[in-house]
Amino acid sequence: MQHPLEARAAGPAPDGRHARAEPPPAASALAALAGAGPADREADRLRLRPGRPAPGGRIFAAARADGPFDFVYPLQLIGWTRVDCVRAIAADLGPDMVPIKSACYFCPASRPWELFWLAGHHPGLLDESLGLERRALTGRHSRFDEVDFGSSWEEMVRDAPSFPSTKTTVGLGRSFAWNHWARLNGVVGDDFTVIRGQRRRFIRLAQQLQADDNALDARAGLPAGAVDVR
Repeated sequence: MQHPLEARAAGPAPDGRHARAEPPPAASALAALAGAGPADREADRLRLRPGRPAPGGRIFAAARADGPFDFVYPLQLIGWTRVDCVRAIAADLGPDMVPIKSACYFCPASRPWELFWLAGHHPGLLDESLGLERRALTGRHSRFDEVDFGSSWEEMVRDAPSFPSTKTTVGLGRSFAWNHWARLNGVVGDDFTVIRGQRRRFIRLAQQLQADDNALDARAGLPAGAVDVR
């Protein structure tokens, strides 16, 4: 017996080509997932379409078809957000089972709490990120203009209270330099390497800054004594 959320298999078309699979009705998918009766029209409208805002306001270009397959997004059909998913996983399996979001350790979209988390749990990776940023902003291909800023990047990172507002990328944070942030927040010493003896403080700050949003994951439940793997 076919699961109600599965698309019905496509067979050969009369001309020998593969016909497109027929997707299950949205109402059936919603009812199967939620254990409810027929889905109302509002829930049906929650199905993702290319460029359509998902619940929460973020926009995803979700594919509706690929070759012989059509797609249904059941969690969108019942109106779940990422926060709802995090809470469901944490309630059933425990907060330590919520997957950490997929990203590079030097991701420019990292938030301050994530930088503190990195400093606390993986200071070696933050050291590598700071070195990468320094090479990019002081190397031969850097677009940082000392004339426009009045000082070199190194001078501003070490001495300036802030970077002026600019469209120029000034660091891994695009509008801010991770090295500058690390100095202002006491994360690094004079040699711009992470202060290992402050790791518990960094983890505590990460936990204080971590909000109940779509980045809430297993990192919130890792103990302060976690071992640095790099």
